[in-house]
Amino acid sequence: MLSIVTCGGIYCPLSFYDSENDLHLLLQNIQSHLVLVHCLTKTKFDGNIISLDIGSILTNTITENNTNIDTFLDVVLTPKNIAYTISTSGSADVPKLVEIQHYNFIGYIRSLICMNILTNKDTVLQMSCASNSIHIQEIIGTLIVGSAVIMLHPRGNKDVTYISNVLQQKQVSCMQTIPERFDSVLKFLLEYDCIKFNTLRNINIRNITSTIQSIKELCSNLFNNVHIWNSYSSTETMVDFLYHLIDLNDKKSIFSIGYPFSNYKCIILDKYLQPITIGQIGELFVGSVDIFTAYLERNDLTTKVFIDIDNEVFYRTGDLVRRDNRGLLYYKGKKNRQTKFHGHDVDLNEIEQCLLEHISISASIVIILDDSCLTAYVQSSGIDENQLREYCESRLSYHMVPSVFVILEQLPLNENGKVDRELLPTPSLSAITNADQSDSMLLTPLEKDLQCIFSEVFDDELPNLNMSFTEMGGTSLNVLHMIYLIRQQLGIEIDATLVFNYPSIRQLAQVVKPLLSLDDESSIISKTSAAPVDLPVSL
Repeated sequence: MLSIVTCGGIYCPLSFYDSENDLHLLLQNIQSHLVLVHCLTKTKFDGNIISLDIGSILTNTITENNTNIDTFLDVVLTPKNIAYTISTSGSADVPKLVEIQHYNFIGYIRSLICMNILTNKDTVLQMSCASNSIHIQEIIGTLIVGSAVIMLHPRGNKDVTYISNVLQQKQVSCMQTIPERFDSVLKFLLEYDCIKFNTLRNINIRNITSTIQSIKELCSNLFNNVHIWNSYSSTETMVDFLYHLIDLNDKKSIFSIGYPFSNYKCIILDKYLQPITIGQIGELFVGSVDIFTAYLERNDLTTKVFIDIDNEVFYRTGDLVRRDNRGLLYYKGKKNRQTKFHGHDVDLNEIEQCLLEHISISASIVIILDDSCLTAYVQSSGIDENQLREYCESRLSYHMVPSVFVILEQLPLNENGKVDRELLPTPSLSAITNADQSDSMLLTPLEKDLQCIFSEVFDDELPNLNMSFTEMGGTSLNVLHMIYLIRQQLGIEIDATLVFNYPSIRQLAQVVKPLLSLDDESSIISKTSAAPVDLPVSL
């Protein structure tokens, strides 16, 4: 890698896990002249691709070398030359190739040195896979500073025992990882009562989701005088551009992503590109000479993400953040995760952030299944579905409370350490819509009548007695329809607030019963002869 960029070449990492078709498309886009392969990857390329087995270089016994080294003196290399190109995905998972110049990368490494995050005396553990841009900083950045880099064996970043041994034996002083892998390492080390890692001085955990309790437990049991950083990264902005040193005395459950490096400028704007006040949520824009140059052969995308503000060029991240009164930034999710669900504007980021504020949850992801079921996946071992529902109902609008909660010990991850949505287990949606048959045998006459009304409103033959109307996919229009039918069939006047506060059949029956003027509840049905009330125009 270092040889490629120092002799004027452009480094472009390829992923072993990409399909052959994706690899060929990528090579066509970057117009590669040479692909370095090894024994496991050389079969992925046909004869039309010029490749070189790097293993043959290491095992070649021919000592004769006819290369004229003086020819390298003719190579003209300037700070504006492209150092590397790396693939990143957008909102629609369309791969884009980001071009990074030499001076972009050097400026970023200079920031790490200025903050004493990386020095020439450090020993750095290389944890990231080749498809993640962080590995370039871990390898090339470490070497040009003069530090030592420790390379793990293939898939070694998933072997907790192996990582623990390497940390001790190689006296690693700096490492960086993602929250999910950090949590798994933490659990293992605490369970097996490993010795303290006295040489570690800096741990960078990107977009940390661990609780402050687990961080404190980590420091008190395993490390001495270690600095734990939370960083915010983007491929387009030279990996990390926001850093925050975690204060173990901070009582907040959500960690800040911190302040920008000195050579970066961050502003937060609303949808009209106007500045927002402290505490409001807006889109993050980043300005710096160290951000990427362009998307390769995609001028249309490059034009969209760059914006001129007061004669300065800013990169539009598409990420939502807020700033507190100390100037600290807090990540709130992706801008493009706001969607319509049952007629309501639903912000999936807001639901995920709400879940992450719970002390027992270390990671969460919220999706909409089959366009009809708001589903939350959480990583936790100390909470059940009922507790989660009560927690969300106390903090979120009724239409944003997930219908289904799936609790996992570990969310499935891809090779980049991000949640692999394709591997998320699909919950049984039939259990959500079907009533509890044993429970239905214990219905009171009022509950039977309300069940018939719910059945008509939600087009469900046998709705569950204990399920809220929001879990059934209900909206405010369904509430109006429900109120109309209750008024028409039961002769009872109720308002929408009552339905929102008591959203299930059983709960609603308990509060409606005192409103009945009849002594015999079984004769409720006789009130269906009451004068009909006109259905609201909105229905």
